[in-house]
Amino acid sequence: MAMNAKNRSLLKLFLALLTWSSSYAITRSVVTEMPPVLFAFFRFGLAWGILVIIYYSKKERPKESIRRQWSAVLTLALTGVTLYYLFFNFSLQRTSAGAGALIQGFIPVSTAILAAIFLKEHLKPRQVLAILVAVGGVVLIGFSNAAGASTENSFIGNALMVAAVLCWAVYTVVSKKYEAVDPLWLITWMAGIGTLLLIPAVVYEQWRQPFPAITWSQWAAIGYMALFPSALGYLWYNSALKYIPASQAGVWINLDPVLGAVIAVVFLGEQVHPWQIVGALLTLAGVWLYMYKNR
Repeated sequence: MAMNAKNRSLLKLFLALLTWSSSYAITRSVVTEMPPVLFAFFRFGLAWGILVIIYYSKKERPKESIRRQWSAVLTLALTGVTLYYLFFNFSLQRTSAGAGALIQGFIPVSTAILAAIFLKEHLKPRQVLAILVAVGGVVLIGFSNAAGASTENSFIGNALMVAAVLCWAVYTVVSKKYEAVDPLWLITWMAGIGTLLLIPAVVYEQWRQPFPAITWSQWAAIGYMALFPSALGYLWYNSALKYIPASQAGVWINLDPVLGAVIAVVFLGEQVHPWQIVGALLTLAGVWLYMYKNR
């Protein structure tokens, strides 16, 4: 049976979250030996190349004008690529993974608030309750992680993660406002400009430092991160926003730490605290409650 447009959008959103969740374990294993800004630069530079190939391989390419969409593309590049990953990577250098997961749980709240203000999306009492339940689940996951974390929490690190959360909320809301623009065209330009905007940070990071030797396993990680979480993940996410409200997409972000914990257990052998399991169930319940409709 063929899926309708909304169900296809939900599938794309889930695939995007699945690839993004896998990026936690991969990124954490790479940035311990490779400069984080350089890693982000190579990741999105390669992703941009992949997107350009996909774009020009299409028989019918969208007739969009960068001059008319310049402000939107620049905003998305800054919030969804450059600033988000600068804040995110530097945050995880200064705070624990548990604290980072806890703060990331406020993405749906900030997204829903911005969507209600700027997109006039109405939140029903049930949806507000669903957001609180889902965030409560992420809070449990975050506190449980923090309890066993080896990295000491810091105010600067937490503040940087809050900045990353706000950047992603702005990115989601702006993407919804430009849902009529072809996602592939938009993401291709966004990845290219976002990569260019990372150059000053790379220069600052590598200033008077010897260029690091990059192993084949690190290049493999860069290739995976470029193809799936960066290129395809962003395409799936922006394409899903055509049929899914921005606040609802923000709630689905709660699945990110849950899936990330599962991947860490399966592939890295990490242990899961019982409270993390409770938090995962609460997060899933919040997502279900938000999307549930009485017939």
